[in-house]
Amino acid sequence: MESLSGRISGGKGKKTIEVISAKTILVPRELFDPQSADYLLELSGMALSGSETVIYSDPKSQAIALMGVEENAIRQLEKTLPGAPVWSSPLLHTPTVSTPAIWLFRYEELVYLKIWGPDRALRLAEVLPAPTPEDTLFYITEFVRDMNLSDYPILTGKSAADDAHLLKKYFKRVTLCE
Repeated sequence: MESLSGRISGGKGKKTIEVISAKTILVPRELFDPQSADYLLELSGMALSGSETVIYSDPKSQAIALMGVEENAIRQLEKTLPGAPVWSSPLLHTPTVSTPAIWLFRYEELVYLKIWGPDRALRLAEVLPAPTPEDTLFYITEFVRDMNLSDYPILTGKSAADDAHLLKKYFKRVTLCE
């Protein structure tokens, strides 16, 4: 059985669990329907295995993260935590910048990537398999070329410090943020 990776936060009340899953997409609230969540993952090329289920973040938010995770891991977690947890994802993070930007968050071999356009509209939100900083460099290079993003700053957190170090050799505007 696969374990559930993530971070738990919150006081004595409801716990927020940030889930780390390669099978994660963002869906606008207007398109979200819990009954079709697994179908939306499948349409995105992330079909669930027989042992996986879909969990989702706050359905009242503007963007809802759908995450494919092992069902047994969810059951075990729910046994240990009182009350229903609130699910979250690194794809829901939004740095405070007023310009177009590329944002990276790394967790082990996954890179969470978001790109905002000039109007601060989200243009892309992806979870990418990137075991090494070279893999991250490949993805960023492709997105910059294909989406014409050469003027966009690249923001990374401490979790992607090695990625930032390599990216600085190829891109002018790479910033390591808190």
